Amino acid sequence: MVNGQPKVDTTMVPGLDTRDSPVENWNGAYSGYYVRKFIDPSLNAQFIRQQVPWIFFRYAEILLNYAEASIELNELGDAVNVLNQIRRRAGMPLFSAGLDQAALRDEYRNERRIEMAFEEQRFFDVRRWMIAPTVLSKPAGGINIFLDGKSRTDPSTWKNYRYVRDTIQARAWDDKMYFMPIRLDELNRNGLLKQNPGY
Repeated sequence: MVNGQPKVDTTMVPGLDTRDSPVENWNGAYSGYYVRKFIDPSLNAQFIRQQVPWIFFRYAEILLNYAEASIELNELGDAVNVLNQIRRRAGMPLFSAGLDQAALRDEYRNERRIEMAFEEQRFFDVRRWMIAPTVLSKPAGGINIFLDGKSRTDPSTWKNYRYVRDTIQARAWDDKMYFMPIRLDELNRNGLLKQNPGY
């Protein structure tokens, strides 16, 4: 606060990290969204490489895998217990022990979608659960942020943005993508092998 007014960050210039940037339009996200997960906010990532190693397998994933197995075995108490460990750590409301198997499975899948976001899991989860047509056939959405003619260099004009949702990519799913094709040389080695459906 300066003289009772909020201090405006004059070092930030909105719109420079988009596809409409007058400086570097090649590296803006098509969706208008950016990821802060696993990013050290104290670094200027454009010029300084962060030293945070990529986590390939987290304890939360172990708990989620255990919860999924417990749900499929109808051991719902165990599943709720481990899911609540993850939610407790994040300060989220706990799951109720009164959920039936189908309801807990849906809650679990949403929990995994959120917890493992941007960790290269979702595509494989959706294929394993065989729910791809319902979740991967939807168009990918993005957002456009407009300054409505305001100046990019005058911070006093950065108060009112206009947000417009947009479709950035039409998507489709083909059921053959549940399985990879079997290589031709493998098929030639064994005449009893059949190619996966759709290939």
